[in-house]
Amino acid sequence: MAYLTQADMTASNPFWQNEFEDLSCIHIPSFPSDSYIPSITETIEHVLNDVPAHQARSDLATSTVLRFAWASVISTCLDAEHVVFGVVVTSHCLPVPGILDMTGPTIATMPLRVQKKDSQLP
Repeated sequence: MAYLTQADMTASNPFWQNEFEDLSCIHIPSFPSDSYIPSITETIEHVLNDVPAHQARSDLATSTVLRFAWASVISTCLDAEHVVFGVVVTSHCLPVPGILDMTGPTIATMPLRVQKKDSQLP
């Protein structure tokens, strides 16, 4: 926690402001009212057996492939050129002594913006 509380955030502010300054959002799923409480009525499961085979032929990380696939789904469903969703990332790369030996979670959730260009997404 000390690392985070002592970090100078002024260096990252311009990046995040630039990343989202022209963004218009549609929240999904959209609910009928602010007081609506959703309930699970159905689950869908799909096993991705071909991801390891793709990974063997690519320099892309599996997480990158799955993020691109999710961006493609959202882009298609919303007919949107820009999509933003939250991704969970590890913080093991932070310059904190002993971080690899910590027993608590060292993760963060951050927004990922994917911009469709020249039919990169279906």
